[in-house]
Amino acid sequence: MFIHHLILKKVGLTSFQIKTFLVTKYGHSQKVLINKYFFSFVVEYFNIRQFCDQKLVYIVRRIMMNWYIIFANDNKINDLLLYFNNHPEMTAFVPKIEKLMKKDGKKVFAEVPMFPNYIFIESEFNSQEFYQIIESLEKDMDSTMRIMQSDEQKVLSLANNEKELLESLFNDDHLITRSMGTITDSKLIVQKGPLVGKEEMIKKIDRHKRVAFIGDVFGKTMKVPLEVTSKT
Repeated sequence: MFIHHLILKKVGLTSFQIKTFLVTKYGHSQKVLINKYFFSFVVEYFNIRQFCDQKLVYIVRRIMMNWYIIFANDNKINDLLLYFNNHPEMTAFVPKIEKLMKKDGKKVFAEVPMFPNYIFIESEFNSQEFYQIIESLEKDMDSTMRIMQSDEQKVLSLANNEKELLESLFNDDHLITRSMGTITDSKLIVQKGPLVGKEEMIKKIDRHKRVAFIGDVFGKTMKVPLEVTSKT
């Protein structure tokens, strides 16, 4: 809700005024979720590019973006990243985490793909537009790339809550760095890193591998780096 409050402050409206308008325009009850229509309302009625600074416009545009997922063989990932990032309306990346590994007999944290062989593509294209763009590319790649699908989606994209969770953990390079914390009286307190304030989301901790399990993203378990420095 932080972004909502930031925009409301800019336009001088209260949440109640926004909800009243939405009920009138869309016919929903007072239980309507402000998230569903909030940003389209702001863009439509206040021309966000005129009253917001560039940073706020960037934030809103990112929130409205879709994140699509494709699978690719190792030897094609760099080519695909280059292809998609050369498209003016797409941004492609491979989410990474810091993972504890052995190197020269020592344990060190190294950057590795969070979901090996998966590429995330950020775009304002809807699923049909995106599918049409990459359908021919998939054929040209000779089975080295696969469009991810689900029972409900022709092209798999992240749900908003999944996207928001990942964005809250990523740094500017789409990397999840390690968090550090302590356990006192069986209670975890994260003191440093992207998991600060997210202790309740953690379902399991593997202290030996220094990872925390915090749920699923597109059906795959999320394991993020967490180093517990002490337990009392």
